[in-house]
Amino acid sequence: MKVSIQDPNALRTISPSALDAYARSAGWEVGDSFRKYSTIYTGANLPEIIIPRTARLGDYARVVATLIQIFADVAEQSETTIYRILSEADRDVVRIRTNDQETDVTIQQGIDIVQGAKNLLLAAAYSHFVPHKAVCRSGVYRDAEEFLRTVKLKPPTEGGFLVSMVSEAIAPDQNGEGLEGSNHEPTSRLVFRKLSQALAKTNELTECINRQEKFKANDFISHGVTANFCEAIASILKVCENLEVQVAWARIWPVEPQIVRYQFDESEGPLFSEAAKLFVVKR
Repeated sequence: MKVSIQDPNALRTISPSALDAYARSAGWEVGDSFRKYSTIYTGANLPEIIIPRTARLGDYARVVATLIQIFADVAEQSETTIYRILSEADRDVVRIRTNDQETDVTIQQGIDIVQGAKNLLLAAAYSHFVPHKAVCRSGVYRDAEEFLRTVKLKPPTEGGFLVSMVSEAIAPDQNGEGLEGSNHEPTSRLVFRKLSQALAKTNELTECINRQEKFKANDFISHGVTANFCEAIASILKVCENLEVQVAWARIWPVEPQIVRYQFDESEGPLFSEAAKLFVVKR
């Protein structure tokens, strides 16, 4: 069954930069201007399309609906799939998935997972705003908690319990110079990047804890691995057998690889709990 996106308000949430990013990634190239506020895009074996440069057009929702239909036909995907991709094209996304199987969770488990996801991102925000701090206590660091208010939750999808945390819309990189990790990047990108760095260090951390080896706390703290981070991971692993954390970068300011995934299982929960205690001792 073919499902079309008809809600004008939903269609207006798709930004011109998201349409541009998707078109470029799908093989279209920027061409000449069309009238005052639009641009023509062409590509080999692709239909010519016109993308607005501003959302302040009376028929913007209708134009977006038409483009979604074209994108869906070319990609041989549903319009709802294309809409979802476009809705995230100008945002970074962190996905917390507890199981690959369609496994129900209790209400309390769901609450614990969402709270753990929040604490995980908050730990990354603490690490960004308060570098080199092993432990941060709630209510003390206002910048980190103000940032968390800008993050939204995506509606759940089927296939395990999934929490999707979405950044604010990111303006495209106008310079095209790949300013990765620089202060030119928006705060949300820097916090999400800190989370990704911390996740990348977890295997090294758990190996140290498992072998009861001494480790230099500052080597991990500088990458965002703190007591707060470890407590957040441990809290989620208490209520699920398997955990996947995925970071997907906004297409309009790409990072390679565009999606990174990190896997954990319940046996690692005690290791993260132990690591959290050690960071408190070493602060």
